Amino acid sequence: MSEHNNSNDRRNREGLKQLLLQELESASDITLEKALDFIRFLNYDEREMRQDLDDARAAFEEAKQVGTISLEDLKQELSL
Repeated sequence: MSEHNNSNDRRNREGLKQLLLQELESASDITLEKALDFIRFLNYDEREMRQDLDDARAAFEEAKQVGTISLEDLKQELSL
């Protein structure tokens, strides 16, 4: 079933690429620049989100292994 899904995903991806290329063919230079900027932004945003998720998973694993302290204990430690 997963191989079937991968095949569908590839076809959908290729179809999306074709539609995007068709639209780009008739786009003005300004639209092309905006589209490029937007795609770069989306790629950057995706990388940042992936890094944030990796960091959160690592922090969660560390908390499971090392443990945590309560807010009250932290305040006491910091003399707040």
